[in-house]
Amino acid sequence: MKISLKVEGIPVAKGRPRFRRYGKFVGTYTPAKTLAAEKKLLSNVNKYKPSTPISEPIHLDITFFMPIPKSTSKRKAELLCKEQKPHIKRPDLDNLVKLVKDALNGIFWNDDSQIFSMNVSKKYSDCPSTEITISTITDTSEQQKS
Repeated sequence: MKISLKVEGIPVAKGRPRFRRYGKFVGTYTPAKTLAAEKKLLSNVNKYKPSTPISEPIHLDITFFMPIPKSTSKRKAELLCKEQKPHIKRPDLDNLVKLVKDALNGIFWNDDSQIFSMNVSKKYSDCPSTEITISTITDTSEQQKS
């Protein structure tokens, strides 16, 4: 099984959990920006959702296309897009991946532990988006043979 998805919009990193005091107790909550980003991701990929979550080992290919800063000259911006230069600024790559994995967990696959490998990158683009390809182990072994 192979599922390819594209989510338009600026990729958002998973925020750290926040803590709140309730009298003698402390509770945790997820920041609103993170919750909104997870909901947006899910609403955009719901049509690709399998009828039942995948239970096989999974390989993920994720490419985050990050926006070009407004202060960048037109010439440099064109060069960044044309050559698909790597994005080496914040947000961190692992936090971007966490948001995707947490949003799709339990819907596209049963548990994150099924993910045995990933190819992940951040690149500049004039059209910010996230491209995700979910492959089961049978798909990846067939690719390695060819």
